[in-house]
Amino acid sequence: MTITVDYAGNSVAGFSSETFTFSVVETDVTGSTVSSTTPAAGETDVAVNVASIQITFDDDMLASTLTSTTITLSPAVAGGTPNVFYDVGNKKAFYFLPGNMAPDTLYTVTVKTTGATVATDTDGNVLNNGMTEHAFLFKTAP
Repeated sequence: MTITVDYAGNSVAGFSSETFTFSVVETDVTGSTVSSTTPAAGETDVAVNVASIQITFDDDMLASTLTSTTITLSPAVAGGTPNVFYDVGNKKAFYFLPGNMAPDTLYTVTVKTTGATVATDTDGNVLNNGMTEHAFLFKTAP
């Protein structure tokens, strides 16, 4: 006869003991970060006619969350709506400019982590754990 006890040590009559195997699955709960940018943060004399701004992440991102709403450029570039493409293999977002940037101008690129639409990795974690938006500045050539 087998006597089974509950977690408190109480006997539970009429039940047989069973062997169970449990697996532990680790879940990634750390938000991704930006590992590099082109142009680099603080860079000056950036050509006004670059085709794209590139943002490389340290983790795989969910492509559908990388849009011209979650990645912004200020001041905006005239000529239409920018397009964003995510290269899965290289963990890199390309923000394609709709036209030339203005000369001798300070630009800010922001990757949004707050609001209705945010940049998220493939595990569902918000960039920088949603704590701060990622922003960097560069200046175009005169």
